[in-house]
Amino acid sequence: MHEHYLIPSDSATYQWGIIGTLVYIATVIFLGLFFKQRNQLSKFELVLFWIYFIREILYFTYIIIEGKFTVQDSLPLHMCTISYIICLLILYTRKHWMYEFLALLALGGGIQSILTPELTHGYSPYLIIDYYWSHSTIILFPFYILFVWKWIPRKWSFAWIWLIGHLILGIVGLVNYFLHSNYIYLCHAPKVDNALVAAFPNHLLSFEFFGTIHILFFWMIFRIGGKYLFKSDAIG
Repeated sequence: MHEHYLIPSDSATYQWGIIGTLVYIATVIFLGLFFKQRNQLSKFELVLFWIYFIREILYFTYIIIEGKFTVQDSLPLHMCTISYIICLLILYTRKHWMYEFLALLALGGGIQSILTPELTHGYSPYLIIDYYWSHSTIILFPFYILFVWKWIPRKWSFAWIWLIGHLILGIVGLVNYFLHSNYIYLCHAPKVDNALVAAFPNHLLSFEFFGTIHILFFWMIFRIGGKYLFKSDAIG
């Protein structure tokens, strides 16, 4: 497996990554609201879909050309990679459960990834830019869908998403066993210093505890906050 690259929290890259994330999220939400008022939201989201799809193709093309692709590191089995693919799919399918997955499960992982960045394919300027872009997109979508589509999580969605999360963990755990990989960091704790993640093997208990807390917390934030903001217009 590749040597991971950790972005120091006191570096300019880290600070500009945070700033860029916030600006990017605010800009896309603003554009979504802008085009919605002009009845051109579907065209805007079609452009978004193709931008995000091309970014995914470019990423895998890059790691293959650079000789960084391995089945132990590069399959789309990390939680953030799965979440990014769902960001693409929801623009096409508009399935409510996908929004709930992004808002309740993916958002917490996306935030942690921005706050404690760890690049799984090593260092390069391209990989740093791609890292912040892809993980910012995971954070973006729950808020974009809340403010632009006015969707909120459904009543029992926290339980359904908790079960989906554990189903994914079980499947990826089996893949890790056969490939000797570490997708979703199930076999080894992340190398980055994160106060919420204990050392192996206790990091799995950290994932379980804080993952459940994240799901319940974001369910309350998005459901209660959405109902307050949009009242009868909220969809969910």
